[in-house]
Amino acid sequence: MMDEIREEEGISLLDIFQKVKQHLLFIIISVVTCIGITGVYSVAIQKPEYIATSSVIMNASEIGGTSGLNYSLSIIDTYEEFIQSRTVCARAEEIAKVSKATPYSVSLSSNGTLIVYISVTSYDPNVSIALANAFIEAGTDVINMDPEGSMKSLKLASPSVLDKADKASSSRHLVRNVAIGAMVGIVIACAYVFIRMLIDNTFTKEEEIEKELGLPVLAVTPYINFNELDEKGNLIKKRK
Repeated sequence: MMDEIREEEGISLLDIFQKVKQHLLFIIISVVTCIGITGVYSVAIQKPEYIATSSVIMNASEIGGTSGLNYSLSIIDTYEEFIQSRTVCARAEEIAKVSKATPYSVSLSSNGTLIVYISVTSYDPNVSIALANAFIEAGTDVINMDPEGSMKSLKLASPSVLDKADKASSSRHLVRNVAIGAMVGIVIACAYVFIRMLIDNTFTKEEEIEKELGLPVLAVTPYINFNELDEKGNLIKKRK
């Protein structure tokens, strides 16, 4: 019984391989087409994003018997949330003279050190540079204003400026989009081949006729490649 199951599985996999082989050209065309579409979209249609980065260094000081270095590392998470708050964002937009309707995003990273990198991404390089620098000043302004004294209770001091943003790098995500296009092309091609297999109700083997119809096979018409026949209809022998 197990041998029969293995034989059926082997035949099934062989059928799939044959179908894929038959539609190999379509699969290649599908993948190339999707790659071309995503490539054109990335280069000609998609707006490039510009990323500008500034950096600050947290001030280490002796606080409450805890080493300033360890405390500064622990307060970095708070500073990151603080910079992304609506109050600081509004102040940064005011300093950079950027409209509130301007789309942008701000992210921070520290890599486990006292240095915090402030990265701003937008569709305008000048906006990215202006905001990346404005967030440093905006954070300092909000800390100094601190009307309720919450910053003092956290002992969140203004960090020192390490580097200001002076340029913005462009990113169109071309490689990522092309990779996605190739995957989509493969999925579409495989789905097409699979659907063709499901709706194909023709018999391809003698065993299928005997199993489905319960009738014996009396004769089989062989496949003939007419390109391999000579003028008299004889099979051309290939040299080994």
